[in-house]
Amino acid sequence: MLSLVAVLHGCALWHEVGKEDLSRYLAQEKPGAVRVSVVDSTLVLVRPVLHRDSLLGVVRESRPPQYAAVPVSEIRKVEARTFRGSPSAKVAAGVLGGFMAAVFITVLIFSKPSHTNP
Repeated sequence: MLSLVAVLHGCALWHEVGKEDLSRYLAQEKPGAVRVSVVDSTLVLVRPVLHRDSLLGVVRESRPPQYAAVPVSEIRKVEARTFRGSPSAKVAAGVLGGFMAAVFITVLIFSKPSHTNP
């Protein structure tokens, strides 16, 4: 099961969020990380928050992890991870759902009631 979670995480795709709706998106979706593209680089911010005119977050790729602030005016693109549109993630989720349903039905069929008479 843990390996399936790892596979699903690896199958996630980045989709563009859009700078215009960034504050609403962060408030509603509360993403764990976003990928931010600026003119000359791209970085992943963990636990992103919008504060005044900057997007703040932790950059885990740096050693040790550091806080970063990216002015919204310098951001070209903001993306978040999603399973939407990922065929392998949809297949894996379907397989997992089917397996869990089969286990549940098997337990229901083969479990014996434990009634005891005094």
